[in-house]
Amino acid sequence: MKIHSRKAAGNGLLVLMGMCGYLAVLMIVGNRVSAGTVTFGELTAVFQYRGGLMKGMMMLINSLMNIKTAMAGVKRVNETMSMSLEE
Repeated sequence: MKIHSRKAAGNGLLVLMGMCGYLAVLMIVGNRVSAGTVTFGELTAVFQYRGGLMKGMMMLINSLMNIKTAMAGVKRVNETMSMSLEE
């Protein structure tokens, strides 16, 4: 049950941090676009790079959670395999 609650909290925080990150990029780079030092295409590229980075981080976190869940199953299988047979 701990894993599920951690996964739920992590997913919620990732969405929150994801939106805050996009807003921060929009505010910082948006001011530069309005000043003319950065083009709109460069702003779009920053959003794309950030999206790719966030997707990679989410995949890594989900993989770590899946590995942790799978290790519990591996532990149970190892316990079953190490049991001696009764005759």
